[in-house]
Amino acid sequence: MGIPAAAFWRLTLAEWRASLAGYDQRESDARYRAAWSLSYMLVAAGCDSDKVSPEKLLGLPEPKVRKSRAKAKLSPQELLQRMRRVDGSGKPVETPGEAGDDGRTV
Repeated sequence: MGIPAAAFWRLTLAEWRASLAGYDQRESDARYRAAWSLSYMLVAAGCDSDKVSPEKLLGLPEPKVRKSRAKAKLSPQELLQRMRRVDGSGKPVETPGEAGDDGRTV
């Protein structure tokens, strides 16, 4: 863990746990970097990129991929309608662009 012996014996239990958690995170990051490098080399060598990933090499769950919003394009009016703020009753609240001449909101 890289703690000198003299410092080790002065640690409290909370400091020891924090040090241990930090060490575990550093090791986990190092394993992920190594898996990423290996997956990059395997793909460059001809492996299918769908079958090789750092997560698969480490046995971790795959990260969730967001679906493209290209299929769900909204018209400008629909987008504006979604962006409108509403109060607790569900009624639209005036935004600064829609307010009276003084620019204040309700």
